[in-house]
Amino acid sequence: MDVLKLDDNIMQQRTQNFSGFHLAILDFPETWTVTDLQRFCIMLRYINVQLSTLTHYNIVCLCSLSQQAEIHRVLSSETFCKVEHAFYRKGSVQEDNAPRSVLQQDVGALVCGFWSASGRVSTDDQLTRPRSNFFDIKEPWTLAKTDNGSPVNVHQKPLQLLQDIVDAMSPKQGWVLDACSGTGTGIVACLLGGRNCVAVELEESQAAHVTRRLTSLVFPKE
Repeated sequence: MDVLKLDDNIMQQRTQNFSGFHLAILDFPETWTVTDLQRFCIMLRYINVQLSTLTHYNIVCLCSLSQQAEIHRVLSSETFCKVEHAFYRKGSVQEDNAPRSVLQQDVGALVCGFWSASGRVSTDDQLTRPRSNFFDIKEPWTLAKTDNGSPVNVHQKPLQLLQDIVDAMSPKQGWVLDACSGTGTGIVACLLGGRNCVAVELEESQAAHVTRRLTSLVFPKE
């Protein structure tokens, strides 16, 4: 399903006790344009206005360093009362006999938008991280692989990063939109953190991987 086609009717049909998205996580697709991001922000605001009484909600866009300034500009123009840059160190990908280039640490970018009905962002709405807004992924992590050994998605993110974002930007039992779910790491972070999650993934092969991943998490083999 295309996340840009998500609307209030779909949410009413497919969820129970939906109270609006407290947080939207968007791993910014390479194929998206500024117009797509604007449409996403409008869709998110429309659903939250139509179906909830939320007084504030947040969005986190994971992106490249080169995309950060443009995404910041778009969020600032889409009624988010505060927009911040943040960064994360991806940490080491744990691979057997992997080349040094695969294991090197790298820095990724985030853009965090805060929407408030009052037009003011309280301390509780902001990142509960040091003012550097830096997420440090210290533990090595593994890439999800297909049966032939290739990565399911070359843009996978560490679980620790998604857990830190969910914990910092949404309340317990809150609703999170994992807009481009990829390998489902955002869903796992929500489950482990006690949040409700709505995930959307357009690629069928990745959606199938997510189904298998969640099945093994909920019903582990003995």
